[in-house]
Amino acid sequence: MSDHWVDALRLLSIVGLSYGAWQGWRRRPPALRHAGRAYYRLADGRYCTRWGRVVTDPATLAALSAASQAPPDP
Repeated sequence: MSDHWVDALRLLSIVGLSYGAWQGWRRRPPALRHAGRAYYRLADGRYCTRWGRVVTDPATLAALSAASQAPPDP
């Protein structure tokens, strides 16, 4: 009997984690494309890749900053 409760708790935790990940993915900011890769601007002004790696290369940072300041294409 107790195994059913453990299975139910495991299932609910997986469902909760999946829902949270989906909400975070859905609410991500629009991507900037540079050199065939997608970059996202964080709330503090830094840029990161799709997998959360923060950009530290000065040339890439300059290109992303210029792209984010440019007017959007119609």
